[in-house]
Amino acid sequence: MNSTEPMYTKDFKQNVLVELKSLTVDVAHEIFFDIYKYFKIEIPTSLIEDWDSDEQLPFNVEVECTLVSNNRPLTCPIVIQSEQHVVMNSSFPNISIMHNVMRQQHTFSCNSSLIELPIYYSELPVDSTLRFKFYACLFQAPRKYIGTVSHRLFTCNVKRLRTGPYILGFDEPKNKVKNDLLNDPKIDSNITSNIFNTVNSSNSLASLNSISSMNSMTSNSPTTTSTTNLPNPSISPNKNTTNLNRSIGGANSLNLNNVNKKHQSNLHKHVRRIITGKLPAYELFDDQVRIVAESLHPDDAVKYFISLYNPMKPPKLSDSEMFIEVNILSPAQSSSINVLYSECEVESIYSKISTNMFQLTKESNNIKIQKTFAQIRSMPPLADITSNYRSFIRTNYETCLNDPSLLSALFRSMNWSNEDDIKNLSDKLKDLPPVGLEYALEFFTSRFDHEPVRQYAVRCIASVPPETLQLYLPQLIQAVKVSYSDGLSDILVNHSKENVLFASKVYWTAHSDDDPKVNKLKNDLMSGVTEDVMVSLKSQRKLIDDIYALLDKSVGGKRVTTEIQSKLRANLAGDFAHLQHFAPVRLPLEPTLFTVGIDPVDIKVFQSKLCPVALKFLIADENNSVYRIIFKLGDDMRQDQLILQLFEVMDKIFQTTSMQLNITTYHIHAFTVKFGCCQFIDNSKAIYDIVNIDNQSILEYFEDDKGEKFGELPAKIDRYTRSLAAYLVMTYVLLVGDRHDNNIMVKKDGRLLHIDFGFILGEVTKPFTPPVKLRKGMLSPIGGDGLNKVMNFAGPAFNALRKQARLILTLIELMFDSKLPCFNENPKRKLQRVEQSLMLPLTDIEAMNALKALLLDSVNSKAMTVWDKVHEIAVSHAAGNV
Repeated sequence: MNSTEPMYTKDFKQNVLVELKSLTVDVAHEIFFDIYKYFKIEIPTSLIEDWDSDEQLPFNVEVECTLVSNNRPLTCPIVIQSEQHVVMNSSFPNISIMHNVMRQQHTFSCNSSLIELPIYYSELPVDSTLRFKFYACLFQAPRKYIGTVSHRLFTCNVKRLRTGPYILGFDEPKNKVKNDLLNDPKIDSNITSNIFNTVNSSNSLASLNSISSMNSMTSNSPTTTSTTNLPNPSISPNKNTTNLNRSIGGANSLNLNNVNKKHQSNLHKHVRRIITGKLPAYELFDDQVRIVAESLHPDDAVKYFISLYNPMKPPKLSDSEMFIEVNILSPAQSSSINVLYSECEVESIYSKISTNMFQLTKESNNIKIQKTFAQIRSMPPLADITSNYRSFIRTNYETCLNDPSLLSALFRSMNWSNEDDIKNLSDKLKDLPPVGLEYALEFFTSRFDHEPVRQYAVRCIASVPPETLQLYLPQLIQAVKVSYSDGLSDILVNHSKENVLFASKVYWTAHSDDDPKVNKLKNDLMSGVTEDVMVSLKSQRKLIDDIYALLDKSVGGKRVTTEIQSKLRANLAGDFAHLQHFAPVRLPLEPTLFTVGIDPVDIKVFQSKLCPVALKFLIADENNSVYRIIFKLGDDMRQDQLILQLFEVMDKIFQTTSMQLNITTYHIHAFTVKFGCCQFIDNSKAIYDIVNIDNQSILEYFEDDKGEKFGELPAKIDRYTRSLAAYLVMTYVLLVGDRHDNNIMVKKDGRLLHIDFGFILGEVTKPFTPPVKLRKGMLSPIGGDGLNKVMNFAGPAFNALRKQARLILTLIELMFDSKLPCFNENPKRKLQRVEQSLMLPLTDIEAMNALKALLLDSVNSKAMTVWDKVHEIAVSHAAGNV
């Protein structure tokens, strides 16, 4: 026994320290177990289906630790979070071969998180009780309450501070192992009673040896003598015996008004006394005792050792149990010293605590409020706002109203059935300063179908200059369609009145949409602009109508490129000769330029199913410049227009973070759902043509120029590395599919770019391939350590986009009603996929590591190699048929 003199809590003017080690759900190995159903977490089906990573869903627990006494909190809750959920298959121990147990354990490790409670040991009331409230936190799912664990800090009789490691069950689950054992006909009731009565509070090891002796007297089977080989340390048991009515494990339900006496099993006392140095440890046996005590729920640990009376029958443990491991640190220098409760004036303590708590609570509450605001701000834009967050937001109404980053959450948390609340919000929004475009655009999505919000959004749009709005016209045209957006079309018309560039953009962006509200916008535009602007728009329209007629007459039904080319030249010399020379007209694709004619000779027809045609326009400037445009008849180019717009938005995001990634943003317009055009990229080639037709590597393609026109080779490789990184990130975030060497281009100056976006937002054409296209040949021009050099730009670019996730997701969501093919089926699921690709729950470093793993997976993908070969064969076959 420990002979050290006890100490008293009054001697310790220091804060109470507790270590929370883990939460474990222990499950029988042979049963099927679903941890989500066990915690009653309902996971949206789309979340599981769309989780494109081999990694587990982010899943941990959040713990609120509080010290209470007499149903009153002594401290404010301290919140900690566990690590990612881990599943382990455990086998233990080695006491008896028949008793080796296989268990599946779901563990949430807290890494022995040290919790410092703001109260001295000397101030602890005798009924002080630790209370741990656990919540399951699954990625994008609402936080789910698991249960509460309570642990009284002082023993009932001796009033000794209960220090050391504890395995604790939850308050809520049933705790009936003792009665089950006493009523089990397979276990001799005398043996069972002796177990609870003879295991003494000071030396469980001797008691376990007395169990061995009883075994030899009560069993006729010779195999039962196996337990008599346990080592006998010859320590005399204490005469004080444990009462039968004591609990044998776990925490019983806690009534704070009348805290019941709570005791751990003597098995766990024995382990704890060994760890704290109050008992000597005996190798082999004590090691196995400790393993069992730390690996099982307290009830199951006792069941296990009781089962040793019948070694031929393995223990029947629970199908599933949940417990935590916690360590109560001793304030004494040695953990073997007993610390006893010292009498004190409880009310004076409460008075002192209340005084301190007022200041502490005020400060702690402020910290907690700011932390909650930070959590709300960091929520993915599409995540549901849980009821506790909604209540918090409504409580802090004024703060949210004056913080643009919280407005979205505020509007979604309002009680829109309360007329008084709506009127109050409407009045406040009239005086609220406008927020940025990235916030205002979100208020036109379906989540904000409320007049005060939409009218405030219109007012915010009115404060944005037209040169900024120009980039977001596709979404603004869609916003005109929604309810309560009155005044938005007027803003666009007013900006267009004398601004021919803005008017051209609005006109052609809205041209392919036949919605009644959009048609009204187009009519208002033509009647509301000046005469000069209207004439310019009509001349652009006539030029496009003539080009459509030319292509329809020349291309219709023909599939041989040389035949189409000859027909075009003939028509330009005949019925369409007026297109060779005409009065200056603004190019619809680039209205800053005036064209004066089309070159009838320089015509290129591409080898493709729809035979796109490239026409060379003569530009009216002092340099006699030219501008090539590719026209596609029979192709819906609206998806390409959306992706190119999003690329341009992303490029601006990169530039605002001082990243120059050499992105090629070219122009594209869909005039109708079957007719469109895009800018021709001069001095560029598809990787397929470079490798398979010119028989060159990308590096050799760069070296051909010898630095005479497009710069020296190091500058080209730098541009190539930056642009490769940018397009890897952008095509991954937008989940652009069908990437192959024919739609990845490289310019002579080193810049890489992508074309043709028929499959976007997760539409899969090549199964089992990574969500991004990167091959070894694409890294070879960069030289050694190419992937890391790419990541030097890709990592920061990815994090820049993650920080603007709300804007990117909003721009996509506003296009849901645009009738684009990509939104025909389950557009919300596709939006969720984009949100998941942004990896919003991860830290910047974690996201960069995850992105690098994706790129490495693509480089080494055998499936990608197979599909590249299939595409190469298909292209060769198609070329042979032309």
